Amino acid sequence: MRPMHFDEWQPWDSLNPWTIEARGKSFTASHKSMPAPYALSYKNSIYAPDRIKFPLQRVDFDPNADPETGRKTENRGKSKYKRVSWDEATDIIASEIKRIHDKYGLYGILCAGDGHGESKNIGSRHGANKVLLNYLGGYTELARNPDSWEGWVWGAKHSWGCEMMGKMVDHTNVWVDALRNTELFIDFVDGETTPWGGGQIEMATQLMRWCNDVGIEWVFIQPSLNYSAGIHGTKWIPVWPNTDCAWILAVNYVWITE
Repeated sequence: MRPMHFDEWQPWDSLNPWTIEARGKSFTASHKSMPAPYALSYKNSIYAPDRIKFPLQRVDFDPNADPETGRKTENRGKSKYKRVSWDEATDIIASEIKRIHDKYGLYGILCAGDGHGESKNIGSRHGANKVLLNYLGGYTELARNPDSWEGWVWGAKHSWGCEMMGKMVDHTNVWVDALRNTELFIDFVDGETTPWGGGQIEMATQLMRWCNDVGIEWVFIQPSLNYSAGIHGTKWIPVWPNTDCAWILAVNYVWITE
């Protein structure tokens, strides 16, 4: 939950730090790794005075009532809640699982999955919940499409020829050339906050700020005015959702023909 200062555990020089000289300026990597803002916010969540620290049950919910007529489902979101013990809560969950199995079968329970992540927490969409339901005989899985880093670390190298190293890394010499020679970037993503998932926010932030420092212009093309466009952008061009590919093809056509 705090930055890692590299020079605290070994001399900075031993990490072989690099420096880029471009347009009369010097750029070097940071001496520390900065956590993403949403990671820092976990402290506030953990110690928040209004955090729910124990099980709650709707006051007019009767777990023994008929599920079709006696649960008073019309009061969901309206009624107050009362505190119950952990044993009471787990008993209700167990009885509901058994009830659904008896009435609808093993596959009557839908268990949500996700694209990645293996924390094995009870509340995680990858861990103990699926193990539990497997032990009970099975379940129906809701699998999200793999729309995260999979395409970047695996698919991109077949299209662009770059080999990723298991995390987001900088392509060799690309930023040296960019800082020295580039006049304009056309961007279709939020280049600063997107890498938060890979723990590389400080590098993306530095690179974009460096480009601003040497006068490189950024044109952002996307439906929403995202963080990068608002902070680093020279111009924002809004387009309708799902029309960006057509826009790219049009730009490429102009570049090639003119």
